Amino acid sequence: MRNIDLFNLHVAEVLGICFESFPVRPDIRYEDLGKNVYKRYASGTDEELFYNAQEYEELAAATVNWLTDAGYLWVGKKVYGAVKSVTLTPKSLELLNATPQALEMTESVGTILANGSKTLGRETALSVIRSVLAEGAKLAFSGNI
Repeated sequence: MRNIDLFNLHVAEVLGICFESFPVRPDIRYEDLGKNVYKRYASGTDEELFYNAQEYEELAAATVNWLTDAGYLWVGKKVYGAVKSVTLTPKSLELLNATPQALEMTESVGTILANGSKTLGRETALSVIRSVLAEGAKLAFSGNI
């Protein structure tokens, strides 16, 4: 599996956690985040995903850092192996409340990620996150954020 796909799966997990708990600010441990992505999306035949499982904690930290730098998350405090008091920014909340017409879904993206994340398939999660990040980029380039 490509690194960008693993990144997108981590994004789906982080945004789902934050949307589900909003406006309460959860703490996110990188190790737990990485394990959740592995458990949720690894299949018995996906050897590449299995071998990359050891690197998930590093990828989880990099994903949270990117989401923060890109304006999708506000983080209260960074500590070793975790971030504390994490919440969605207005930009990400708006994107997660949207219902993407291109994906022909009736629920908001945030609801899909929060409620459906336990049963959400890998390809669906990747499609949803690609849509969210694309819309976020459009907002950034148009100066609406």
